[in-house]
Amino acid sequence: MYFFRRVNTWAARKMPVKTARARDRRAVASISFDDFPQSAWQIGGPILARAGARATYYTAGGLCGRKHNGIMHFSTEDLVALTRAGHELGCHGFAHQPAPSLSDRALAADAICNAGFLAPFLGGRAPESYAYP
Repeated sequence: MYFFRRVNTWAARKMPVKTARARDRRAVASISFDDFPQSAWQIGGPILARAGARATYYTAGGLCGRKHNGIMHFSTEDLVALTRAGHELGCHGFAHQPAPSLSDRALAADAICNAGFLAPFLGGRAPESYAYP
């Protein structure tokens, strides 16, 4: 697993990217929560609301309502509340398996499964963002 992580990090740094210039001169911050624990919504949500900010919550459906590594993750009620508050639900793999360890077919199937899990919380729409686990 360590090898896959190292290769993934190296590849991410070497991939060419297309830059874009922002039209606004104000500072921009992108706030996201990865595999989010329940506290990211229940504590972080009110902090963001006071600041008038919104975030992307990358969601692995297989973690819903579960403790993982001793941390309680989001519930379906959290997903309903955060989408109503205007936050984005981003897609992860449903089972949250490391992407480099999966075949292309398995990775795509896991992402499709997770998009299906998220669809009811997105009014049937597909998620707009995806983060590789």
